[in-house]
Amino acid sequence: MIKATTLFLAMAATLPFATHAAGAKPEAGVSIRAHSGTLSPQQRGQAISTFVRRWGSYVAGTYGLDVHTWANRMVSQFATGDAANIQRALRRTTFEGAMAELNGVGHKLSDDRAITLLASQVNPMSLGSTTNDMVYTPITPCRIADTRLAGGAIAASSSRGFGVWGFSSYTFQGGSATNCGLQTESPKAAVLNVTVVSPSIAGYATVYPANAVSRPNIASVNYAAGAIVNNSVVTPLGTLSANDVQIFSLAQAHYVVDIVGYYDAPHATPLDTQTVTATFALAANTSGGSFSPSCPTGYVLTGGGCGADATDSTLVRSQPTGTNWWCYLRAGPTATTGNAWAQCARVPGR
Repeated sequence: MIKATTLFLAMAATLPFATHAAGAKPEAGVSIRAHSGTLSPQQRGQAISTFVRRWGSYVAGTYGLDVHTWANRMVSQFATGDAANIQRALRRTTFEGAMAELNGVGHKLSDDRAITLLASQVNPMSLGSTTNDMVYTPITPCRIADTRLAGGAIAASSSRGFGVWGFSSYTFQGGSATNCGLQTESPKAAVLNVTVVSPSIAGYATVYPANAVSRPNIASVNYAAGAIVNNSVVTPLGTLSANDVQIFSLAQAHYVVDIVGYYDAPHATPLDTQTVTATFALAANTSGGSFSPSCPTGYVLTGGGCGADATDSTLVRSQPTGTNWWCYLRAGPTATTGNAWAQCARVPGR
């Protein structure tokens, strides 16, 4: 493992940072090739130098962070990070997408989704907010982790990270072989049922976001030695992290985690539309009209129109009348059937 101080010295000569404006097109990436999946200290130093020069001004302007403080915090990530993740990060065209690559979740997140997630972490949505409220979506309970089947018991006084969303299967952490309906979601918080199995001593567990600065001093589940006990936990999820939640266990114990729902920003849904039609008969060389049916309850009139089966008919009037559409036609030498229709729509919500 490369010491962070070694890497900092490797990059120190390249600071201070570039001053291109926030949001400006970054400089072209530097190709840093790894040999056998590794990067030398010099290559890692070159990588963080390129990364900081490219995004320093953007981080300061967009997220209000001090560039030097941010750069120093990035050192350990470049010192120990996966070589392939670092190389992919240097190829991304947005800062948020690059951070997703560094944290091992670039395959789950497009640039747009990464930007949305990181922005929500810096300016977090809160339950009950009048302007940034989140919507709760219940799901069929689904197992996402079982340490008895994968990973083994969590050691005493230690934490382990678990993924919650974006996977086609959770068998890698002892969970369901399905995606639990979460492969295309990117929730901000999850409602979990956390079960502790046979802890070695009495104690507690804490469930918290994977990339939290520090572990909160709370107990999500309290247990006695040898017990099997569970609790429902609502927890924010880590942002742009390889894992979504961490579980700290005071005692050595197995854990089973089921997800029963999640919170996310309201999603736009496709407009729900219906067309309602009325027909009326017109003898040759006569005039007449009809209203379309009214829109169904909950729908509003968004448009409409008129038509006739005979091509020698003439449209006299076509207009909305509140909840339906009015048509008036004049038939030519051929008898015809007129049609009055209304286009109705509603926003189904979520």
